[in-house]
Amino acid sequence: MAIAYVLVGILGYWGHARLAFGERGWQKIVRYGIANLFVWAVNAGLLHLLISMGAGPVLAQAICYAVTVPAGYLVMRWWVFR
Repeated sequence: MAIAYVLVGILGYWGHARLAFGERGWQKIVRYGIANLFVWAVNAGLLHLLISMGAGPVLAQAICYAVTVPAGYLVMRWWVFR
């Protein structure tokens, strides 16, 4: 399972780099990994907070998506693929 996760992560990097931002090469893959960890941590923390405040898990995750998807794009645009 861990190998599949790494392979999907590499495929995700390639897709973001080439298709979304027009980048070529693999020089920024470490920044990409760090950015994904950051977005994951924000999602996990916000999800925990919302559920502890009484939100249902589906609603809480929907709110998390509304925050983390734009935040992830901005991190990718301004830090990873600048």
